[in-house]
Amino acid sequence: MRARPGTLKAGALYFALVFSAGFVLGVIRTLWIVPLAGVRLAELMESPIMFAVTILAARRVVRRGTGNPIGVGLIGLAFLIAAEIATAVGLWLLLGLRFSIKSRDPVSGTVYVFLLLAFAAMPRLVSRDRYEKASTGESALLDSFIPHPDVRERHEIIINAPAPLVLEVARNFDLQSIALVRAIFWLRAKLLGARIVRRRPQGFIADMLALGWQPLAEASGSYFVAGAACRPWDADVKFSGIPPGEFASFAEPDRVKIAWTLEADALGPARTRFATETRAVATDDSARAKFHWYWRKFRIGIVVIRRLLLSAVRREAQARQIRK
Repeated sequence: MRARPGTLKAGALYFALVFSAGFVLGVIRTLWIVPLAGVRLAELMESPIMFAVTILAARRVVRRGTGNPIGVGLIGLAFLIAAEIATAVGLWLLLGLRFSIKSRDPVSGTVYVFLLLAFAAMPRLVSRDRYEKASTGESALLDSFIPHPDVRERHEIIINAPAPLVLEVARNFDLQSIALVRAIFWLRAKLLGARIVRRRPQGFIADMLALGWQPLAEASGSYFVAGAACRPWDADVKFSGIPPGEFASFAEPDRVKIAWTLEADALGPARTRFATETRAVATDDSARAKFHWYWRKFRIGIVVIRRLLLSAVRREAQARQIRK
């Protein structure tokens, strides 16, 4: 099927924005970073920046309102692969095939493949017609636990399925069954030097509780709230559950308290507003400074994971509703 002119133009713009940034960063990496840090570390340092650039470029293109977001991502990817092939051919002609093959580090090369997948998917992930990030709305469910957060993120989506079904799907969905989510966790581990731990596939809530999160409140078919204290900037984060009655007053030094929700608000018999809100507050100024550093570096990946969860729950809940 031929792409609409608006989609083709938007895809070309998306490619141009990301490729231009990649070219500039590539020059900086090659001339200044590689001699100091080596190829692998230099490319891994560049990867989060390119991930951020991809999100910003996708948002800019999607907000123009032209073209289909899926088509924009695929056309942009086609242009990007074509540019990569042209670059590889140029290196082959100038330096030889052997150099071209060996020039790609296996670790940073794997990260690069994940970035390509993210590049193709990003326009759809940031498209307004599927996601709504509430700029002023917030959940009263967290007011008694973290009334004055340092950080608050809330994301919502409309799902054509009953609220109890939506929450059931969300509770039992295996988040790491999504390849891009696994890639984001893997990239964080590599950047911070964390251990790669084999995990048993299980539902979202079961997975969170196994990590140490503590249930704070819940209502069957309506919402689930959990929280914990941790040091997010550590490579291998350990979550310490806090009983609901002690959560608000918890003040152990050098910690961040985090609470999050899964919310299914019924808008009709088979229409639901599904939302997830996360709040975090540091227990002292030292922890706050470290947390803000961490949040600036990794917020993008956290937001993408939230949106991937919303999208996956929507697909599964609506598919199950249709099968009924």
